[in-house]
Amino acid sequence: MTRRVAPLVPLLLLALVPVAHGATQPSVRVDFAKSVEVAPLVGFTRGMDLSKPADVRIAPLRPMLWRGKFIDLPLGRVNGLGGRYVLVLSDRWGYAPRRPPYTEWKRWEDFVRKAARSNRSRNVVWDIWNEPDTHYFWPGTRNQYFKTYQIAERILRQELGPNVVVSGPSTFSFRADWVSGLLEWCRTHGCQVNALAWHELGGSIPSVYDHLRYANTVSAEARHARARVKEVQVTEATHESDQYRPGEAIAMWRYLEAGGADAAARACWEAADGSSNCYNQSLGGLLDPRSSQPRSVWWATKAYADGSGTRRLTRSSGSMVAGLGSATSDRERTAQLLIAHFERRPATTAYRDAVDVDVTLRSLERLSWLKGKRSARISLERFPDTGEAVLARPHGRRASSVRIEDGKARLRLHGVRRHEAFRILVSAP
Repeated sequence: MTRRVAPLVPLLLLALVPVAHGATQPSVRVDFAKSVEVAPLVGFTRGMDLSKPADVRIAPLRPMLWRGKFIDLPLGRVNGLGGRYVLVLSDRWGYAPRRPPYTEWKRWEDFVRKAARSNRSRNVVWDIWNEPDTHYFWPGTRNQYFKTYQIAERILRQELGPNVVVSGPSTFSFRADWVSGLLEWCRTHGCQVNALAWHELGGSIPSVYDHLRYANTVSAEARHARARVKEVQVTEATHESDQYRPGEAIAMWRYLEAGGADAAARACWEAADGSSNCYNQSLGGLLDPRSSQPRSVWWATKAYADGSGTRRLTRSSGSMVAGLGSATSDRERTAQLLIAHFERRPATTAYRDAVDVDVTLRSLERLSWLKGKRSARISLERFPDTGEAVLARPHGRRASSVRIEDGKARLRLHGVRRHEAFRILVSAP
């Protein structure tokens, strides 16, 4: 039987109160006059089959990227949901004890050519090899991977034409030596890296920003023009310990957006019972696999998707608080601000189980329903850290009012616990 979670009792601790100037606690500020163009970054590694989970659980998340192979991730359904498909070629070749390509180049060439010809009518991104920086998937050297990539890219372009999109290096974590190394290899050997991609499966969430900035910068250098990098992707994101945590999910998207990711996909991991969230049609653990009912992190993902098309400039202070503001939400004439309290690895400061967050809403007159108003209606939704338990709906409380002065409103969000997230909804009084 699926365990359901009752709302936690101390909701009074989450009250919104006016905040004085000069407060020193973490803060989040959104300016509704300044739009930010970002790509929608919900995506999945496998996560569904031909019928499960139902579209009603997937469509509200607006996933734009799916990664896998056809036997366990149906291409037709991905296309029907409006997503792009990243086909992992090495999953079809196989791993140990299967001999790696560099031991039998002719067989690898024949394999790639056959795969290309049998999928000529399918529009996919070709991801050549999964995590070649780990011995489990790749026992060879970095240069042996680069040559494996080069051969596959050449054959795919021969068979599928100049517009085929080829992806790499798809390392387990960000590796500057692999990213720049593949670009350099293609500079000297004449191959292309149309989608520069890697995984973010450990380390500090804020470091994702630095990784993306590096990749965007190095790929734009004139000497790497021949590689024809069209986009930068993080095709598996989320640490295993964070897979059910709403705070970490929101924070990851915040730094993916800030760094300039063009696409991203959620990683999938083992569940508590030893089964795999990759193959149980749970969207990588967002849903309970037995009932397909949403977990807290599903609701946080939906809230992120609700606002991804109208992002507004949002800044935060404090190393463990992130914010994402939008001029719209899933409610008519309502803006939203997501606030997350996440854990930074490795620890740089002492952690607190809960923090108060000062919130500033700027340029409220730019929201048409608040133009000329002296106050705004504020509603709260809380996405608690409840792990694998089903959550029927986010925890909420009665709406309150906040004063608008010079186009701004200030408030304080009390008791934001580690690993959880909140949504502040802003509407007319």
